[in-house]
Amino acid sequence: MYSLHYNHIPAPDKTEYNDPPIGLKSITEKDFSHSVFFTHTPEATEYRQIVVKSKKNLVKGDLYTGIIICMRLFWFSDKTGIGMSRDYDSGKVEYWEFGSK
Repeated sequence: MYSLHYNHIPAPDKTEYNDPPIGLKSITEKDFSHSVFFTHTPEATEYRQIVVKSKKNLVKGDLYTGIIICMRLFWFSDKTGIGMSRDYDSGKVEYWEFGSK
């Protein structure tokens, strides 16, 4: 069993709270089911409200013209990760991957 302890450390890719992590892209539920999320233990986890231009253009946006994606990020030791966000109204979960492989 693993125990989580809170430590405020910078993200491995040096991005910050409203920034999309480097390499962020949407993945399918099938991709998620085949991901390392189920075979490796995350090294760190964080919550972000990521501001992007749009869900098709995941480049950093601004609060006035962009959209916000509320996402839980799970970082692995190789500086890649899996993200999950939800669409509360539709009752759906979206899956993401990030980092460079």
